[in-house]
Amino acid sequence: MLVISCGTYSMEGAKGISPDELAILETKIEGCSDCIYVSDIDGKSRGYGYYKTYELIPGERSITVYGNSQLGFAKNATDIVFNAEAGKIYYLNLVSANNGYWIASINDKQTKKQVDHEQHSLNCKLSLLGGWKCKR
Repeated sequence: MLVISCGTYSMEGAKGISPDELAILETKIEGCSDCIYVSDIDGKSRGYGYYKTYELIPGERSITVYGNSQLGFAKNATDIVFNAEAGKIYYLNLVSANNGYWIASINDKQTKKQVDHEQHSLNCKLSLLGGWKCKR
């Protein structure tokens, strides 16, 4: 079963925590256009469906992003690591690179400054039964 949603995803352990005690990550969902989307949080799949907002427990978080290039080719997944602070709102920033691929970063919504401090490219393979499997 495929669930399509543009709602909010709460990472494991975030449900029931007061919203002002969580960090929020916002993304852009624009249909089937070129996009990068969140596939995992701290190495755990967030499942199927489209989510525009992610509720995160404060602390160092690893957000795995995967997506398409402007040319329509798949790009290997990337882990983006940042320190999520309670009460702050972040957004997944997309920049087009000269080679036709997107580059992602995580930025503070208020200051617009990039806050991620590490990025790691992952080697991923598509399995017909298991979806994408990435080596960390």
